[in-house]
Amino acid sequence: MADIQKELSYWEIQALSGPWDFVVVGAGVTGLHAAIEIKRQQPRLQVLILESRTLGAVASTRNAGFLCLGSPSELQEDWTKLGENGLMELLSAKWAGIQRTLHLLGSKAIGLRNVLGYEVFARGNSRFAQAVPHHESVLPILPRLNEIMAQASNFPIPFIPKQRKNESIKDKSRHTPYFGDWKPFHGLNPVNPSNWGPDASGCIPIAWEGQVNPFLLRESLLRYARNLGIRVQEGLQVTKTGTNILSVVPASSKPDYKYNLKTNLLDIKLKSIIYATNALTCNLLSNLSPGIIPQRGQMWASAALNPVDLARLNGNFHADRGYLYYRTQQGRLLLGGGRNQDFASEQTDEWSENQLISNYLKSYSVEVLGLPENMEWESRWSGTMGFTVSGLPQCRQLQDGEWLVAGMNGMGMALGPEMGRRVACMALQAF
Repeated sequence: MADIQKELSYWEIQALSGPWDFVVVGAGVTGLHAAIEIKRQQPRLQVLILESRTLGAVASTRNAGFLCLGSPSELQEDWTKLGENGLMELLSAKWAGIQRTLHLLGSKAIGLRNVLGYEVFARGNSRFAQAVPHHESVLPILPRLNEIMAQASNFPIPFIPKQRKNESIKDKSRHTPYFGDWKPFHGLNPVNPSNWGPDASGCIPIAWEGQVNPFLLRESLLRYARNLGIRVQEGLQVTKTGTNILSVVPASSKPDYKYNLKTNLLDIKLKSIIYATNALTCNLLSNLSPGIIPQRGQMWASAALNPVDLARLNGNFHADRGYLYYRTQQGRLLLGGGRNQDFASEQTDEWSENQLISNYLKSYSVEVLGLPENMEWESRWSGTMGFTVSGLPQCRQLQDGEWLVAGMNGMGMALGPEMGRRVACMALQAF
């Protein structure tokens, strides 16, 4: 205790050590929604969220800010892997998650823009089309894919907060058909089709997607959680004793809690815990099977675009089964992805540049997007996502009072709210 007292005051120890009914590890989108759902259903429960970082979150504030359900070639790959029923379940979870965010926070608080989306295809002999389904292989499935999208968006929304039941939020995501007809690029830009690069072929339009400010979105969730009485503590990092995270309190002592949780500054008493650590889960739960695979995502922001390119690139753009994505923001292009060019090196939670991928993204901007070779790039960053072998998130009980929600597979902005809600419901039922 002497060492603890050197770090924390009496008041801080009293405020944080518990006992807590629930501790949620991870203050990203998923963890915040889990805690909010617990407190919404059981306001008297004491809930603490722990976040090791003092700024941002691993992926929740470092992504491209898309609210989307997936591009045609990405969903084609999911369909092959999961089957039609599995794809339907995945899409309905994304749809519910997006609607939960809109109803919970409102559009202004997250900087929402309703935009059109596009999946861009490169020419068949382009190096940017290697191992990528050509548009001609995607077009035959679009009618059925549109039917699946319509069915998924008609699933009942599991949760609409009372305070926003009467708020009018534009529901453009039910526009049908969701995926439009193939358009060569002169369909997007009839005045000057040469603005696209030599490797560009055409696109499949998407009826609705959203653009948000990820930092504002998470800040809005933090305010919402704190207003419910949830304590969010940054700078506390969970540590392990050997391979154990929790130490069990002997039942014979009859305490009002089950476990002790060790952090870098103090021990915390708790009854139940939810790990919402996504890409960092493998560091914390090293014996987890099946595991969560970290994958880094690179992002670049350009200097200001000229007016013609800015208008041409207005919307959300996807390519290469979701491995490439880009949009404009304040007159600049945000271009990211490319991890499939070097999976092995990108299987890391370290934030740094992969030069091979940077060169790939910049070449794509010239050869497909038609941007100048001397384009100035003002900033670069990376974030880490969590993936599963199955392609579906993990949302399950590990042992009595211990729960996991992780592996959003690069779709945390859409999936995180619903998966957080689901794990909270499961944990409350067993509480």
